[in-house]
Amino acid sequence: MTGRKPSRWLAALAALPLLAVPVLVAGPATADDVSTGQWYLDAFHINDLHASGLTGDGVTIAIMDSPINMDVPALAGSNVEVREPSQCLDDAGAPLASTSADLDGILDASHGTDVASVLSGTGDGYDGQTGVVGVAPGAKVLYYAVSYDGATPEDGTQCPGPSIETALAADINDAIDAGADIISVSLAVNGTTELSAAIARAHREGVVVLGGVPNTRLGQIANWPGAANGVVAVQAIDASGQPQQDVEGGLGLTTAFPWTTVSGPGVGILTQGVPGGAWTDQALRNGTSLATPAIAGFLALVLQKYPDATGNQLIQTLIRNTGVDDHDLVHDEALGYGIGSVTHMLENDPAQYPDENPLLTDDENLPSKADSTGTGDPTGAPTDPGAAASDIPWVPIIVGGVIGLLVLIGLIIFIIMLATRRSRSSAGPR
Repeated sequence: MTGRKPSRWLAALAALPLLAVPVLVAGPATADDVSTGQWYLDAFHINDLHASGLTGDGVTIAIMDSPINMDVPALAGSNVEVREPSQCLDDAGAPLASTSADLDGILDASHGTDVASVLSGTGDGYDGQTGVVGVAPGAKVLYYAVSYDGATPEDGTQCPGPSIETALAADINDAIDAGADIISVSLAVNGTTELSAAIARAHREGVVVLGGVPNTRLGQIANWPGAANGVVAVQAIDASGQPQQDVEGGLGLTTAFPWTTVSGPGVGILTQGVPGGAWTDQALRNGTSLATPAIAGFLALVLQKYPDATGNQLIQTLIRNTGVDDHDLVHDEALGYGIGSVTHMLENDPAQYPDENPLLTDDENLPSKADSTGTGDPTGAPTDPGAAASDIPWVPIIVGGVIGLLVLIGLIIFIIMLATRRSRSSAGPR
């Protein structure tokens, strides 16, 4: 099996700019586009699986994204619980709103609404529209608002206070405490010690963490959580099974990254609400932000059928049962281990696979394998090479050094005195 190649040192990641995984607007949807914008329902047999009773019932998924509009018809009757309060604070120290009807500005809810709808949409729309149908509408969704677009323009998407990384780490820990089986994050942030620790805890407790790979090769190398060690990094494909093109960067190339794990539907996807327009408008959009919750939904359907599967076994079956039957594990940077196939996963009990996260590499990548598997220092000392200076026990080191220096000085004085006495003794009386 091909491992993840890039080393993701914490210090190097901290120097990267804060960048989001954007959804690209393909234009207003026409009546003909509505059905084509939900091509994934037939292509991946989602409608058939729903009809058979597989909807993700009994599975809990946490989503962390922008504010959300729970009043759009596809989400109004959905199984989405918005977790309050947001970890992000305004200038007065009050939590920012987690729900919003804005389509621009700091409280723009379009991105989060799109992401949640791909997973949980009921299919209801405005005034007789066909709304978005989610991959796993029966799953319970814990929704966290953590990304506020343009809150600080110089940084792009940001959580004004404390930081998006700190808020994301807190939300991951809250989701674990609340019983999440799967965590889906369609954002791109920097790696930090606290975020590494939260992801490592998720790995230890059997929670699958997913993140999107960037939609462009320009300036978005190794963004977390997708590039973090042991995380499922999701690429977007179109209806023909091709990985998305780097439209944003204008390169005309396929987006490809060494840490890509698997690919899912994310190009030409029907969404509700258009930034700068109205919530009654529909559009086709592209991006790994949409593919990531789709793959999370695939795993929810599998976990409903195989409730005893561990998180590690879900990742094992995800990469072993991609779109081709009976194939070896072959990895490429564009599609990862292949296109996720919920039908193939459902045909194979995950219990047959090792209860080990196959995406965890050695301890050079973060979070470290030792921290992620619980085999690190039992005293709780940090094993991250990027541990903060404040984590180092400077006082004992300084005290020990001073004592050692005093001992050394005393020894030197003793030797000098002893040598002087011997010299006087050997000279004899005059």
